[in-house]
Amino acid sequence: MGRAVSYVMYMPLKPIKHGIKVFCLCCSYSAMLLSFIIYVGKEHVKEKSTTEVVDKLILLSNLQTAKGRILYTDNYYTSIGLAKHIFACYGWLIVGTIVPTDKKDRNDDDPPFLKLSNGALDSIERGWYRESSLKVKAPGRRNFFIQCTTWKDKKQVMFLHTNMVGPSTIHTVRRGMKGRANRIMIRSPQVQEDYSSYFNAVDRNDRDSADYSISVRTNRYYLRIIFWILQQPIFCCYLIVKQCVKNNLWPEWKKYLSKNGGRRRFQIDLGISIIMGVAIS
Repeated sequence: MGRAVSYVMYMPLKPIKHGIKVFCLCCSYSAMLLSFIIYVGKEHVKEKSTTEVVDKLILLSNLQTAKGRILYTDNYYTSIGLAKHIFACYGWLIVGTIVPTDKKDRNDDDPPFLKLSNGALDSIERGWYRESSLKVKAPGRRNFFIQCTTWKDKKQVMFLHTNMVGPSTIHTVRRGMKGRANRIMIRSPQVQEDYSSYFNAVDRNDRDSADYSISVRTNRYYLRIIFWILQQPIFCCYLIVKQCVKNNLWPEWKKYLSKNGGRRRFQIDLGISIIMGVAIS
């Protein structure tokens, strides 16, 4: 497939190492796909930075007029420049992780905290954190604050956020410790709870597409893309079924929420219903 398609990428940190890269924007509650951009090689992509990619995804989702949204991003997208841009253009807030660095030459778009050395990490207890805020004047808008929070979990974790800005109240999170049978409670900043609740929408969508794929084994890349796109309406239908069962509208659909093959049974029944509907018409 790679010899026929120049933009098949090698991603060593992914479970499937070779594939076609897709930038996605998903609903943080339902994991429903809102917009996507297929990466077809840097020579054919107009968006030269992650900020431009996010900007294009927001425009494609037609959510640019929806004020007060919160964008949850991973460290691939998160930056102070992106936080400034989406607030100035759309009035959106951001919560994301950012990779700490130890570079000495720093500018206004670099986080205020440096990457801690191994010796420094060993000398502080798990649950330690520090917070720093930056006051920013948005063009045509009121002032807002960008906050950076660095926290020690198993390793150093850094958040960049414009939501939940200010000193953290007392928060704790349960973590496993080496040499202990039971997990213990450690301190955490309040942004950690917010991020961990909503950050994995794209991962949940990917997990559903992988577990209940309708694709077939083929070297024709365009068929893989088509099958992946067709998978999204099926996932949306399943979300509607779940909401209907939650609101007690169709109790007979409760079988589709079973953890013992309910999601697969729904997809099979949906396919049979579509075939029978086409046959009757």
